[in-house]
Amino acid sequence: MTGKELSPAETPPPPPPPAVRYIGFARYAAPGPPAAILMINERPWALAEGETAPNGWTALKITDKEITLRSPEGNTLVFLYEGERP
Repeated sequence: MTGKELSPAETPPPPPPPAVRYIGFARYAAPGPPAAILMINERPWALAEGETAPNGWTALKITDKEITLRSPEGNTLVFLYEGERP
């Protein structure tokens, strides 16, 4: 090892994956993208397609069945809708 390298025993574990739940969907009468209500690590967010939340997550595509998000690390993830259906 050189200077500042950590041994495998000293390397901290990676953070747990974020807990994301897609719980609400809205399509407005006026033209515009649909909106989603999400819980990311137990914090609520409302996002429209193309919008980035202050925590760095971006809504790429929103449907009434799933949402495609880009994480702050650049990973693209798909989450199924978990809210109530009419």
